[in-house]
Amino acid sequence: MPMSPALFFRLRLALLLLAGVLAVPGARAQDVTTSGVAPGGLTGSGSRPTPRDPSLARDLSRFPGGSNQPPLGELMPIYFPAPAPVLGAELPPAPAIRDAIWNDLAPYANELFFAPLSTRLAKGDIDRRHRQRLDAYRAARATALAELRIGLEAAHTAPASAPAALANLARKQEPVLNELAGTADALRRDFYRGGFLTPTGDWNQYRNWRLGETGTTRTPQELLYDEFSVIRAAIFYQEGLSPAQRQLLREVVVELSEALGERDPGDLASTFEPEQVVFFLPHGSRLRVPAGISAGLAAEIGTFTAAKTALKRELRDALFNLDRQGDGKREKTLRELATQQEPRFAELETQAERLRLALAALPEQTRPAVRPGLPPALAARIDAYLREKAGLQSAARQQAQEPAPAGGKKAKPIAPDAARAALAAFEEQNRARLATLATEARAIREELARLAASTTSGDGDAKTVDALLADFMSAFKQQQLQSLYRDYRTAVLEPGLSPAQRQLLFDATLATLDLTGAKDWQAVPE
Repeated sequence: MPMSPALFFRLRLALLLLAGVLAVPGARAQDVTTSGVAPGGLTGSGSRPTPRDPSLARDLSRFPGGSNQPPLGELMPIYFPAPAPVLGAELPPAPAIRDAIWNDLAPYANELFFAPLSTRLAKGDIDRRHRQRLDAYRAARATALAELRIGLEAAHTAPASAPAALANLARKQEPVLNELAGTADALRRDFYRGGFLTPTGDWNQYRNWRLGETGTTRTPQELLYDEFSVIRAAIFYQEGLSPAQRQLLREVVVELSEALGERDPGDLASTFEPEQVVFFLPHGSRLRVPAGISAGLAAEIGTFTAAKTALKRELRDALFNLDRQGDGKREKTLRELATQQEPRFAELETQAERLRLALAALPEQTRPAVRPGLPPALAARIDAYLREKAGLQSAARQQAQEPAPAGGKKAKPIAPDAARAALAAFEEQNRARLATLATEARAIREELARLAASTTSGDGDAKTVDALLADFMSAFKQQQLQSLYRDYRTAVLEPGLSPAQRQLLFDATLATLDLTGAKDWQAVPE
């Protein structure tokens, strides 16, 4: 039956419109930090240049409205999370002015949907359905976390029955935590995939270069940076990887970042030495091994580290070799690799549990710092002063940042002049509090001076006011860090927990730590 002219015209128009939709540019990213310096200390070579080989680009020009180089305004921003700090390490200072999007991203600092979610938030493209799913996930995660903390407290009050109690709790929480993991992965996919009228947020979708290209003129450092970029994006956008592989790739990202900035690429394969910082479990966590451990324990840690390194090397090689393949083949091959590596990931968990038991038998290496011998009243007074000062600093930072808009709308950064004006207004509004704080500081120093005059150190010399105050502030900071890292420490070192419970605690810690002053936080359009 011949097609009528009207039907033919409507069909042709529909095809042209569809082609225009398919040509909408998607998410692309260049890697810079909040301070404008590329990850790993790069200042110029890390920024990707104009496409090196135009023949590799998608030919979008044949579609209505298509373009191989879309305007910058149409590109989607992507934020990548900062790496987890070493257990107990001092945190970087918080920035005076914080990107407003942080308010929505902070609770998901270690989630595998972090980067795709960031694009949705930055573009104001998170609708009611997305928000409801995200809120439901966060509520279910909070409920599971509260149940786990209650179970841990109960186990600590009855050490004799703790192993059995923790095993029962792990079995009870297993289906809930498995469902949470499935929901998180579904959110990851849903956040970056576009709809019929919206572009995809996939970092890889419109990338017009591939690893291992022949005839490139890029330097070895630049090529290593390209690999770093692909691996970091794969954590969030590459299908076919298991959750454990995605988390393990975080460690590869940290290692490559260090290699780009500080170490020779040939030194990436780490070897264990006493007091070395090692990656442990959950993947991405890092700890300092206590000094003076036995040769046998050192060998076990070396075996564990070597097993991890082998898995990372296989993953890294696979992502490099498959980058020039089609999406389908790349995903299929990676799923096969995930199946092959699964028993080795399980063996890592077994090895880590043996190491936890051995480390738990050692003398406590990280007890909270002992406060200097100050009178209780003066110690409490200094505590109150330090907390009031920290509270004022936090309030000042919040005053100088743009509030996150409601309804998932795109957040706008506050201008420097506006930030300075906001800080000046804050100082004026809190002039009385600031004056009281300064008066209290002087009074504390005078009290410390009187105490110093009557206090001698072990060699008979009187301690100065500055020395006493420095001792106290050091102990105060260490106690604060102990509190901040409580869940992190439990996740890494507490025997008897399931891998899913450890991941839950580890994620909770990174959601509460202020990592916005760390490198690798923000990526902007390429």
